[in-house]
Amino acid sequence: MLRDISLEEAQRQINSLVSTLGTEELPLEELMGRVLARDYVAPRDLPASTQSAVDGFALGDTASSTSSYIVKGYLELGDSPDQAIGPGEAMGVMTGGLLPPGCVAVVQHERTNWQDGKLRVLEQVKIKQNIKQAGEDFVCGELLLRRGSCLDPGSIALMAAYGINSAPVYRRPRVNVLAMGRNVVAPRTNPQTGQTRDVNSPLLGALIQRDGGVLGSALLASNKDVPEIAASLEFLLNDSDLLITSGGTYTRGDDNLLRVLEQKGMQMVFWGVNLMPGSHCGLARRGKQFILLLSGNPTACFVGYNLFASPLLQKMQGLESNLLRQNALCLNGFNKKSGSRRFVRAKLYSSEQGWVVEVLPGQKPSMIRSMLECNALIDVPAGSLGLGAGEQVSVIPLYRSTEVRNLLNNTEK
Repeated sequence: MLRDISLEEAQRQINSLVSTLGTEELPLEELMGRVLARDYVAPRDLPASTQSAVDGFALGDTASSTSSYIVKGYLELGDSPDQAIGPGEAMGVMTGGLLPPGCVAVVQHERTNWQDGKLRVLEQVKIKQNIKQAGEDFVCGELLLRRGSCLDPGSIALMAAYGINSAPVYRRPRVNVLAMGRNVVAPRTNPQTGQTRDVNSPLLGALIQRDGGVLGSALLASNKDVPEIAASLEFLLNDSDLLITSGGTYTRGDDNLLRVLEQKGMQMVFWGVNLMPGSHCGLARRGKQFILLLSGNPTACFVGYNLFASPLLQKMQGLESNLLRQNALCLNGFNKKSGSRRFVRAKLYSSEQGWVVEVLPGQKPSMIRSMLECNALIDVPAGSLGLGAGEQVSVIPLYRSTEVRNLLNNTEK
């Protein structure tokens, strides 16, 4: 077991030990937000043939505002044109319909009128106007969707356009939660003197769902003795890919927890990470099952989840699991009392100055205030005394990896 390691070493352990879960085939209507488990290549051009983009008239030559045409007929949707048109000739067409040979442009109905039995065009029409060329969207053989991409509404539309009615996706990890603490009571309970409501279970549940996990059971072990912890772990390990615990990781309480994990056949990967808040954390495994042990302080739990659980869940779902980094201009200062490496809750956004970040108020590990509007963590190096306003800092955005990668890449173009 590794002890008191760096964040980078902890991430290396996660990347080397955690593997992608199996796949499942889902219908098109259930694919939103899921991670694709195979590549898709265009089997044909899209559109497959040259089509009209509007309801109107196919023209045999380009038109000016005084041009008139003899209409040779009308093509309904599904008709195969067998009659060509030439200069001074037109044919009625519909949106998505095939075009007659000789068509160089299409004019909309509302841009025409009839005069002396001929079709008169009321505006100048340029070559290829209102024509959808075969393959102008996608070309046969082009990569449509890449394995490991998170499916969004555009992806769903593209699959529908190609008649892809189902697709293999990586299974969503099932995650259970165990909160521990002698003075912790359920959220719906009125706490007595010296007691506090369980904040971490709802917090972790929300974060798990944000990251694509399936929230299973959540239990509260308020006594933290060996029998209660053992019974809770036994139940929660039955049907989970990942179990996240909060609390019970402080030096005087970790012996019981480690003893129970050993009894359950769990192998400790690491215990203790050199960072604040939340240095009392660890990772254990049993086969392909994992237990992540986080601090009981709410914001320490929040930071630990985003640094360890979020990449772990992304790896299980076939997503890029490395923590993303973005340099940003810090708008306000932060004084650090200790020389430890610290992760400061912050708000990251794009402005005329580029990427900027604000340190949020309430940075104590027990304070919830700093989680409000928090979408990033500022990495304050060990040995520094804090942050100064106007300083360039390294920021970890807190989004699912594909979403934030696209956001950052598009902004930098």
